[in-house]
Amino acid sequence: MIDQRRSPKISVVVPALNAEATIARCIESLLALEWPRDGLEIIVVDNGSTDRTREIVSEHDVRLVSESAIRSPAVPRNRGVREATGELIAFIDSDCEACPRWLEAACAHFADETVGAVSGRIDSDEPRTTLEHCVLRRGELSNARALHHSFMPAFLTANVVVQRSVFDRIGVFEPRWRCGEDIDLAWRMQADGGWRLVYEPASGVIHHHGPTLGALYRHRRAWAMGAELLEAKWPEKNGRGTKHVGKNLRCLALKAMLVLLAAPVGIVSPQLFWRQVSGVVARVADIAGRSAGRRAVRDLGVRPAAPDGSGSDLSR
Repeated sequence: MIDQRRSPKISVVVPALNAEATIARCIESLLALEWPRDGLEIIVVDNGSTDRTREIVSEHDVRLVSESAIRSPAVPRNRGVREATGELIAFIDSDCEACPRWLEAACAHFADETVGAVSGRIDSDEPRTTLEHCVLRRGELSNARALHHSFMPAFLTANVVVQRSVFDRIGVFEPRWRCGEDIDLAWRMQADGGWRLVYEPASGVIHHHGPTLGALYRHRRAWAMGAELLEAKWPEKNGRGTKHVGKNLRCLALKAMLVLLAAPVGIVSPQLFWRQVSGVVARVADIAGRSAGRRAVRDLGVRPAAPDGSGSDLSR
């Protein structure tokens, strides 16, 4: 249990890959947090950037380490866990800014020893175009939504604080998974360790992602790939396997038809038009991601987890 009579030491882990456009704002927001500076450790883990990310990070009073053997979201986070010295380990993405009370609001929950992790709000920049508005309306990045997952509560690592003891007990993120590794860790935390996940809306970050159709495609493809990995490891999740293909093809055909119908009124109602276009892009990404996910399940040899959440040779 975290002793709330004092401020626990927190290690903030920021994975970064070619993040020169956003990493400075991220670090500056962390340095401005309402938390004792001597109780805050900021670790930026570079995952093989080829732009000015490392140079920009070096200009700030934070730790910079490198982990470039494998380019995967889990690998730099795992390196950050190994480097961290805090009782709590917080994760934020390099394209996010932390709100001043990010850690203060989350850490109050750790007075309860059954709480293993606290997730919070992931807000977005104000949309500037009709397309951005339509993409953001889809709510693709939401810890509130992840909390109500139909299988077990989950979290996204753009904003979560985890007890160090969780990693000591159940291991780290699946290093070769390109998506879904955060949800898998949340489920292992509950199934294997018996910890609870709490959502704290006052613990917020702002995500600067510049929503585009390309970004929507990449996110949805990765999400679908991760869903296949999760369903292979957690079969009791009631994965529907190949049934996804038929559903996505039917939805794609319907969305394509709606795009054609909406095209003539695109000038009068651009929001309707772009909503249908983004729907088509999302369905194409789902189909591609599911296919890639099935290949990944075979290539990685993903096996069903035991009832206690153990059983993967990648998670330790």
